[in-house]
Amino acid sequence: MMPPEEYQGSAAWRVVVAVAVAALTGLVSLVRYELFRSGTSLPYYVQALHALAERGPWAVSSWSGQPILGLHGPLILLPMAYVMAFGGLGLVLVLQAVAVGIGFVYLDDWLVAEAVPWPRRRIVGWAYLMSTLLWGMVAQDLHPVVLAVPALMAAATLLDRRRVAAGLVALTAGLLCGYTVLPVALLLGLVLALRHQPTAGAAAALWAVAAALVARSATGVGLSGLLGLPSHPFSVAAAGSHALLYLGYLLAPVLVFGVSRGTVWLVPALGVMALNLWVGTAAATSPFAVGSAMAAPFLLMALAATVADGRFLRWSRLSLAVYVLMFIVFLGHEAGLRHDGPPVGQLTAVADALAVVPPHAPVVAVPYTAAHLADRGEVLPFITAKVWPRGSYVVVDSTYTASIPAGALPPVLARLKREAKIKYAYEGMWVFYLPHQERGL
Repeated sequence: MMPPEEYQGSAAWRVVVAVAVAALTGLVSLVRYELFRSGTSLPYYVQALHALAERGPWAVSSWSGQPILGLHGPLILLPMAYVMAFGGLGLVLVLQAVAVGIGFVYLDDWLVAEAVPWPRRRIVGWAYLMSTLLWGMVAQDLHPVVLAVPALMAAATLLDRRRVAAGLVALTAGLLCGYTVLPVALLLGLVLALRHQPTAGAAAALWAVAAALVARSATGVGLSGLLGLPSHPFSVAAAGSHALLYLGYLLAPVLVFGVSRGTVWLVPALGVMALNLWVGTAAATSPFAVGSAMAAPFLLMALAATVADGRFLRWSRLSLAVYVLMFIVFLGHEAGLRHDGPPVGQLTAVADALAVVPPHAPVVAVPYTAAHLADRGEVLPFITAKVWPRGSYVVVDSTYTASIPAGALPPVLARLKREAKIKYAYEGMWVFYLPHQERGL
């Protein structure tokens, strides 16, 4: 039964927020790509999508040397590959942004079903629009796990409304985007049980166990292997001040609205954050990256439930001011990512250097250029490839220092100038042709 009219508010509100999130984050994502400032996962996934479109589901990534699908990549990559083959990378980036925007449709529909008054729904909409976690994971990169955001949002809201079959379908859609859905679904079952939804909670938990058994049978590895967890944390720093900053940045947008019974929705999000802290890498524990994508739906559900409770609405303006401040911090972080791409004055030189590489030629490239070369053949990472094959083109930015050991680049550049053919050299950009096989960096 629909709630009274005064609780429904503007029927167009969810569409406005969804379109705004999709349009703005999609635009930023495209601009970052054109300015060679996308995240480090982009070259891998662009190359993977091209390989899947050309060679099918058994394709192996030249970037990682591993099979693309299965243990090393979610199945959603296969349809994404055909989307990119049809409309190019730009279409894939736009659809990724649209998926995040659609997440608000499910969230707002849940609020309407809960008879939450229109003014409170509006606060949730503004908070969703200014969520730096959503902005960070869409604007910086291309990653299939981002597509799990609307799937998990749908699963949580549908199961909480006792639509069990539809909720399990949504969980299955999320599983296609990444194996982290498995522990998340188990914790979702716990949340539903605490919210007096025992049938839905049991269904989510049983689904998680069954899906984990199927995944283990298909891949031959246990849950820790599916999740890519190390046997020991990569960095003890993740247990110190960095952990506090990470947790604080993700939890502050929720807790600034106070604590209510709806805060229980944080349980799956805390599970995802705990896994990221165990991995301990900078990418996993960055509040601006995709590592926390599967926490996002539950952080937003907890926020929405607390706002719906209404006890802290007198502080709503202060709370939204905190959002604005965090968004400004996010924009400052984005502006400071010099190491992720070339300065504006070097863009022409970068574009000219890439134009020198012939179609279908094997390429060795630094990450920010590799995404723009992925459709030209075999692409190898400049930083980690141990051997550069004969006939390869090596694209080098002499000012690029991200992930390269200090002092390692100058001798390699000197060796290439001595032993390879120089095809392009301008403003720090170099393109070499290798007449014979070379050892890597």
